[in-house]
Amino acid sequence: MAKITKGKPITIRASRNYNARGNDGEYLDVESFLKNSAMDGITQKITSLNYNKQSGQGTEYELPSPNTLNKFATYNYLFTLSALSSSDLENPEDILTNSPHDVIARSGGIGDKESFTAFKTSTPDSIRNIDGKITTRKFSESETEGLLDRLRQSDNVLRRGHDIFFERVVIDSTNRPNEQRKLMNYNKIEIELVEPHGITLFEKLKAASWNNGFQDHIDAPYLLTLEFKGTDELGREISIPDSKRVMPIKITNAPMTFNNGVTSYNLTAVPWTEFAMTDRFLYTRSTYTIVDKIKNFFSAAHPTLQSALDHLANQLTVAQDDEIEKQLRATRDAYVIKIDPRVANPEDGTPLKNQGSSNYNINQTGGFKATVRPGMSIAKIITDLVKQADYYKNITDLVLRKWKTTTNVDTGDTADTDFMVPWFKVITNVRTLNNQLDSITKMHPKIIEFHVVPFKVHVMNFVIPGMSLPLAKFARVKKVYDYVFTGNNTEVLDLSIDYKYGYFQARLSNNLPGVAQDKMNLSIGDKFARLVAQSNTPYPDGLLPLRSYPSIQSSAKGYQRDLDGSPVLDEYFEYLTNPRGDMVNVNLKIMGDPAWCGQDHFLPVKRSGLDSYEIVGSLGNYAWDEKRQCFNFDQAEALMNLNFRFPTDINEIKGVMDFANLENIQFTGLYKVPRVVSTFEKGQFTQELTCVRLNNQGTEIKVPTKAELTEDKKTNKNTIDYAPIDLPKDGGNYGEGGA
Repeated sequence: MAKITKGKPITIRASRNYNARGNDGEYLDVESFLKNSAMDGITQKITSLNYNKQSGQGTEYELPSPNTLNKFATYNYLFTLSALSSSDLENPEDILTNSPHDVIARSGGIGDKESFTAFKTSTPDSIRNIDGKITTRKFSESETEGLLDRLRQSDNVLRRGHDIFFERVVIDSTNRPNEQRKLMNYNKIEIELVEPHGITLFEKLKAASWNNGFQDHIDAPYLLTLEFKGTDELGREISIPDSKRVMPIKITNAPMTFNNGVTSYNLTAVPWTEFAMTDRFLYTRSTYTIVDKIKNFFSAAHPTLQSALDHLANQLTVAQDDEIEKQLRATRDAYVIKIDPRVANPEDGTPLKNQGSSNYNINQTGGFKATVRPGMSIAKIITDLVKQADYYKNITDLVLRKWKTTTNVDTGDTADTDFMVPWFKVITNVRTLNNQLDSITKMHPKIIEFHVVPFKVHVMNFVIPGMSLPLAKFARVKKVYDYVFTGNNTEVLDLSIDYKYGYFQARLSNNLPGVAQDKMNLSIGDKFARLVAQSNTPYPDGLLPLRSYPSIQSSAKGYQRDLDGSPVLDEYFEYLTNPRGDMVNVNLKIMGDPAWCGQDHFLPVKRSGLDSYEIVGSLGNYAWDEKRQCFNFDQAEALMNLNFRFPTDINEIKGVMDFANLENIQFTGLYKVPRVVSTFEKGQFTQELTCVRLNNQGTEIKVPTKAELTEDKKTNKNTIDYAPIDLPKDGGNYGEGGA
């Protein structure tokens, strides 16, 4: 030990173990561990072609990706509620980098250094309908004087910076095909705010929206910002680049209570990208006159999908003329429906076509057609049109091609690790013409946009009994959770399993009640091609047997398919949009991870030209944003691995749990995550994941075959050669209880 002389400076040198590693690979001193490991733990790095399909070159990524918040020894989340302008929404990439302006509420207090937009003294033009003529009129100075005086009072309240604090935020997100909205997102945000000694929230909302160009503050956009701040184990403040999440929102409800000098607000909001999914924009009108105008939208088939969508958008806009005639409104809202060019045939890039070879209608000659009834969801009409495209209609060929290109039967291996099938989803946006105000509705006219964009789903969503893939060997996922009785369990807080013991798939039949069979059997060979997997191993997934049985109804809500649909396509569509009806559902509560908050689904589509649009907020590969370390929920469904490991008994010699002989935990495997509920309350950030296990994750590859029904030209009936069935003799057993 070195000798210390009083009054002489001490030289402190690094430990002899500095930057040295032990046998287990860990650094032997704390300083080196902090410097080199950055608290990330040990991660596996691989080179995969799965995450950069556009460039066609492999890129190195961490698999799995750790929770970015693990870099903090302790952290806190900070929420900010602020205003947005039309310019912000037109340039959504700027929202990601710019600081919030016109702050209304903040977790840590507003402070005195906030940025506020200058008070606006001009008012929007009034749109009026006089004797059937639509006119634009500017307000006179005397007419606006009283309005501006009231708005100045609200503006003074906003700039005063009276504190309003966040008590609780819950973000309930469903961003893959689902039961509620089929191929659209379904998100809900609940915000609890507390204001000591005052009721100023609504004054602030009105002033902030007015200064950003919105006289109608009820329909104005606002910005919810989430940031994370914290320190490392040495108490040093550290930051996580790009961990911030920005969420443009539309507030839909704001009840409040006042008690003991404290005002509590309970806001309900939706992402701005789902404003168009509210009833007033999503459904066709139900009055008789409008029915006459819209019920024959497609008297003739449209040759291309985009022309059919353009026709639908035009008719939805024109149909509002009846409301103008009845003095229900002074001007129209405009509808725009576009299909992303990437939704064209993913294999050759050609536009989606409908050749008319697989439709039930006897006189169908090809093209896209739809029947529009009053009160129908516009999103459903769009979805039905897209499903008429040959690429999606021939779903059997699509799945079989993907299965064959993914697997190699001869070697028992996989050709690549991309198990994703090109599909589509419908996203929306609303653009507000805030320089005008409808004199009757007292709302700004709007442009309601629907966009059909590409979306990737796992090929195992389309699995049938007998098919299987050893996903435990080939899957490459960004999130892995270990529900084990060891130190590996650092994220899982709670877990429950809903195992549907008697589960079986409903395979839709072509026999519809009240429909003549001669009408059903035309061109049936292409229409009713199915996948069949008659393997010698009936249950590849062991204790989780996948079975099926014919049905004329889907498994959820007794939905019966339409005459003009394809039973095979309806069948697969049912599997996609009802994930929680599957065999194994797991509710997983974990430590909060910003990866599950996403980012791209909150940002509106950017208009890059007169008739051109682009998606923003999605960086890196289609499924994962490497920069922000989060899932791209608008581009692919999120997947994760869940591992179970339980001790079989206590080792009586060592006195510890015995993991030597592991039990076969059948629920281990690859899961899709249809729903994420993020809760921020009392300084704690937790998440509840609804996870659905992909079926038939066996130990070997089982490839299906395509089976087509044959047609008897004379009788126009389907004929299949059946094997003879030996009925049991007297006293024999018929099964399931016997005779």
